[in-house]
Amino acid sequence: SSSSSSSSSPCCLGVPLPGKATALADAALTAASAALPCLASLSFHPRARALALATAREREERGHVTVTLLSAEGLKAADRGGTSDPYAVLDLAASKRRSSVVKKSLAPEWDETFSWNGVLFDLLQDGLVVSLFDRDKASRDDCLGMALVPLDELLERREACFTAPLSLQGSVKLRIRWRSAAAEWAEAREAALAAARPLPVPVPPSSLSSRGVVSVRLFSAQELRGADADGLSDPYAEVRLGSRGAVRSSICSRTRDPVWDETFSFGGEVAQLLAEPLAISLYDKDASRLDRDDSLGKATLDLSPLRTQYAAALTGTVLYKRSQPRGQVHA
Repeated sequence: SSSSSSSSSPCCLGVPLPGKATALADAALTAASAALPCLASLSFHPRARALALATAREREERGHVTVTLLSAEGLKAADRGGTSDPYAVLDLAASKRRSSVVKKSLAPEWDETFSWNGVLFDLLQDGLVVSLFDRDKASRDDCLGMALVPLDELLERREACFTAPLSLQGSVKLRIRWRSAAAEWAEAREAALAAARPLPVPVPPSSLSSRGVVSVRLFSAQELRGADADGLSDPYAEVRLGSRGAVRSSICSRTRDPVWDETFSFGGEVAQLLAEPLAISLYDKDASRLDRDDSLGKATLDLSPLRTQYAAALTGTVLYKRSQPRGQVHA
């Protein structure tokens, strides 16, 4: 939107006001609206929001185990026809999952995946118990064998394939993977940023001499300095464009990877706005009113890309004490 200081964009958007815009600029704005219809309403990735509520340590220790039941072979024939109708029951951390039934086979193939969520140690400590049964309609299902699959290997490799012998005869094949919430958080953040990256809509040179608004959508930061005793921070940001007054974001509690997704606007002559650096200063909010908030560093973003296109996704390095890299900020 071009007429209000409350307009929203995925990052930084220089827009001339309609009263000052030339016909060429109006055409460009129409093209921008058509190409970017969801800028103002684009929500941040919901998975990133959920994971942002966890501390860095929790994201590292929590996650999910996925077990892909691939196949089995050499199974016992439990039916009169010399075959079986096998299915598998997977038991991990006292929580069970059941596969589909493969009709009349001693070498069934499933390729089915099951998931368990929780803490890494709790999920892996007792191993995975795989029980195979022959499905009977008229009587109790016959056991075809059991296998205990130790999962200690996942503490180092995160993913492994297993062929486990069954207690009666035959074997079962599985692929098991551990995914930490930290890895999911990184993927969710990248997905959110990728989804918000705008199409390059050219800016007419005449627009730079008009008055307009630079709208800054502050998404998130990552790997900030831990200023508190527990290694975490309560970060907030102060956003400043040139000599204009700073605007402050909300506070994210107990995290080094805050997600804000908040928009701030700065008005003035477009050329002058884009010539000045965008400064994002980050602080740790102290609970005591007597203590000064600790600095987490500062990132400076170059807005020159907006001289040739209406929107740009920007990432800046956060420098602590002007020289020590301590994380990144996305806007």
